[in-house]
Amino acid sequence: MRGNVTGKGEDMMRKNIQDMTMPKVVEKGQSDYATAPPICTNSANLEFSENEIPEKTQDQETLRDKIGRRLEKIVPPGSDLKSVKKIFIAFCIVFLGSGIISFLLTYGLCYADLFETTQYGKFIIPGVEMPDINYIISGKFKGIYVMLALGIVLIMNNCRSFISETKSIYVMMRLKSRNELIKRCASLPLILVAVSILIMLLELLIVYLVYILATPPECLPEVISMNIWEALKW
Repeated sequence: MRGNVTGKGEDMMRKNIQDMTMPKVVEKGQSDYATAPPICTNSANLEFSENEIPEKTQDQETLRDKIGRRLEKIVPPGSDLKSVKKIFIAFCIVFLGSGIISFLLTYGLCYADLFETTQYGKFIIPGVEMPDINYIISGKFKGIYVMLALGIVLIMNNCRSFISETKSIYVMMRLKSRNELIKRCASLPLILVAVSILIMLLELLIVYLVYILATPPECLPEVISMNIWEALKW
């Protein structure tokens, strides 16, 4: 009896060794996952803190996204901010950029009149003086009036969107904050007008520096004072 038990034990050990060393054949239609060893996963590693995702999103948020979210609070619902941006940039290039281009053309003609060309070269005409800066910039920056008109049109369009498109004019008037309607209609247009004025002032600064630095010192007037209203002269 003892020999038989020992023999059976040896046979079972050989069978187990063969099963471990020989590759197991997967029958047709049987999934590979059925033969794969179980994967131990630690559930603690799969758990995320509730505060991790918002913090990551906040870190990845760009300045453009932040500005966009703030602008959405001061415009009518459903406003196309990209179209407004394109229109504003186009108007700035055409009506504000034309001012400095017009100045450079006029300045170039006045600058050329300071010199005479002979067979010996180009010389400054003795006693000649550059025209006053207010003469050169006269009426060159009246494009700012077009930007003001654009702001008025945008305000009217925002009011129209509340009345005819979203039809939420009565809802806005019932809000506790009675200035909400005015804020959403006028805030963005007024911001664009303010930016336009800043751009115009920056251009006038560039104009003044060009006049001072590019003109020969002996040709400059004794008194140089820029009158901004002369630049806006119609």
